[in-house]
Amino acid sequence: MHAFRNVVRSIVGQFYTEASWLATRSPLVFCQIYFSRERRGAAAEPDARGALARLEKAGAEAKIDNLGDPTMLPQEVELARRSDIARTFGSGFAERIETIPPGAWSDPVASGCGLHLVLVRERIEAKVTFLCV
Repeated sequence: MHAFRNVVRSIVGQFYTEASWLATRSPLVFCQIYFSRERRGAAAEPDARGALARLEKAGAEAKIDNLGDPTMLPQEVELARRSDIARTFGSGFAERIETIPPGAWSDPVASGCGLHLVLVRERIEAKVTFLCV
């Protein structure tokens, strides 16, 4: 029985080593302000950067309701994993916002829809739960 238990522990340990990606896909809580390239054309990026400067000056209590362009995309996103974010905003966007530190507005982040200013409010560190064998 002892030998069997060691074999099982070895297999489970190898699984968790190879499945380390489970621990790196932390859910995010973020908000975004959308700037339409279709609507604004070449002014989309300068407009987004101007809004970013106003947000940085106003601080954490900045009002964001009247910034950016109307969109069907959610302004507030709660506990979304990378795959969910990619499905809504695109894989490049999802990859980029994983690098944004919580608590500060990002430079404009591109998606298939346009540009976004993103504030990562919280990153929930994922944990791998080990099996007891």
